[in-house]
Amino acid sequence: MAIKLKTEYLSTNRGIIKIIQIVIGIILSMMVCRYWEGGRGICFNDFRTGYMGALNYIVLILNVMWFILNLINIKNWKIERIYAIICTVLFFVALGLLIYYFVAQHYDAAYNIIGMILVGVIAGLFLWDVKILQGESSN
Repeated sequence: MAIKLKTEYLSTNRGIIKIIQIVIGIILSMMVCRYWEGGRGICFNDFRTGYMGALNYIVLILNVMWFILNLINIKNWKIERIYAIICTVLFFVALGLLIYYFVAQHYDAAYNIIGMILVGVIAGLFLWDVKILQGESSN
């Protein structure tokens, strides 16, 4: 039994969502370790930004894994749906922490705002993925 690539996955909504999540995850990884906290790359030091940084790295690795599994046509929608629900909640929590942190600390750097927007976009993409996996939205 040979493994065949399912290139149609790349043109589905789920495939496009996963690609966008991976690209945004890479951008956030670079931003967190390079620019966050007033120019000090802290990756995992502070609780609020450390939580988002650690969450992003873990989810980035898992997204690449799910992308490859779906690309070679190995599906486990039930586990992937649970994963997407958990990631949706965790990214909305991260967004809330970041918004609170930057409002409380009065940071106004553009990369902080862009980072928060990207975290919100990833959370929204996970929510859309959950709706597709539950059959509420088309693929």
